Amino acid sequence: MNIFLTFIKNPTAIDRNGTHDIRFDVFEKIAFRLKEKHRVFVMPVNSHCWDCIYMRSGKLQEKYIGHFEPMKSHFEKDIDLVISWDPLYVIKEWPTSIYKDKFMERTGRDIPFLSYEHGHMKDSIIIDGEGMFDCSEFANNNKLNTICEQGYNEKKCKAFMKDYLSGNKSKRKQEGSKDAVAIGTGESVNINNVKNYVFIPTQKADDVSLKASKIDVFQCLEETYKFCVQKEMPLVVKIHPHIANNFYREQFDFIKKFNDPRSQVYVSKYSINYLMQNARYTVCLNGASLMDNFINQTPVLSLAPSMYKNTDALIYSDNAQEGLSRIHSGDWDLDKMLDKQRKIIWWYINNNLSPHKTTEENIKVLENRFNLNLL
Repeated sequence: MNIFLTFIKNPTAIDRNGTHDIRFDVFEKIAFRLKEKHRVFVMPVNSHCWDCIYMRSGKLQEKYIGHFEPMKSHFEKDIDLVISWDPLYVIKEWPTSIYKDKFMERTGRDIPFLSYEHGHMKDSIIIDGEGMFDCSEFANNNKLNTICEQGYNEKKCKAFMKDYLSGNKSKRKQEGSKDAVAIGTGESVNINNVKNYVFIPTQKADDVSLKASKIDVFQCLEETYKFCVQKEMPLVVKIHPHIANNFYREQFDFIKKFNDPRSQVYVSKYSINYLMQNARYTVCLNGASLMDNFINQTPVLSLAPSMYKNTDALIYSDNAQEGLSRIHSGDWDLDKMLDKQRKIIWWYINNNLSPHKTTEENIKVLENRFNLNLL
């Protein structure tokens, strides 16, 4: 089999002080294992892995050149399987996009085309047969709502969740004190003293996962704030922990205008797990925050498309006021929602990749998910 694998390496993508990228670490091992049986073509998609693959030092050259072949456009027609980082928009070293539809159009072949990206849990890599976010194989059907029922082990799932939360885990580090800033007064308030609040974990304003969303980060904040004013409920906001400098200030300054006394607003840097567990409910767009809600077994409204939008694990609406009215009404089955959240968690950890799995286990995930014969 001829396999085309793109590499991405951005050590600071999850942690600003990060020193490695699990996507590169996992797929490097997979590539070497696949090379034992298949012809593997590779291509880097950023400068960090350009040196690692095209080898500008003697040791790296010795390690890689004899194993992998650099991908060239004239090889496209011979490729049997593509495993590509997504989102892959523009690659300077490549003449055309490697999106699935473009690749199929150029080659005239319908081959397995797998996309991968940082996952929704700590140390996980999500893999999909169509693409990420609104392009996921689950985005426009209820397939995930059904397949997550298969092979579910409630006892093991609950044990995993307990262990995950015991370490205060999330996709990103959860640091910061319980002191929150009260908007309007600027006073420091212990978040333990804020009760019955609505919680919003924000995303990056230019997050690629929001490309197809009708609602952006600022609209989510404003619409939820208006609703909290109407219902006279406090609002707690955690600005995305990876946002810094002017981007953080942009979101904080936007929130500073929320000064109606009927809804006190707080900005907190405390653990997302605590903030979700103690909220009346969470309002978010999409992404890893949804999985945080699932792990914490808390009700959540999602206002942007994702692979989870057609499941019973959440309430989804692209109309903020309609969605807020529904989740606030309580006219939905909480037990059914939490049960589905657990089943999706169990499906997720068993059907995606992780540096904590062996290389063979990760390849088996690819084989089982996409009916491949790789080993």
